Amino acid sequence: MFGSGVPVCAVHFPTLHELVQHEVNGLVFHNATELAGQISRLLVEPVGDVAEAKKSSNVALPELNALKQGASNITCWEDNWNKVLGERFVSRWSDRDSV
Repeated sequence: MFGSGVPVCAVHFPTLHELVQHEVNGLVFHNATELAGQISRLLVEPVGDVAEAKKSSNVALPELNALKQGASNITCWEDNWNKVLGERFVSRWSDRDSV
């Protein structure tokens, strides 16, 4: 989803922080209860209630918009891979080939 500039709610795992930065470009959850709370926090609470949120497609969602801004800095999976790990792999393989 990041390649589309869409923030994510992602289940926690040890290396997730390499891509998802909690409250910067997405939200991290540990269980279903936390995920439900995040969805409510992003989409329902700014409006006031679920019925109103369903009726209006023109609602200001400030936290969601802030996360979208953070997610827009990530282009696509391949670009992010190259930025974060690509050079490390290339240099390691180059070192190996020169031995």
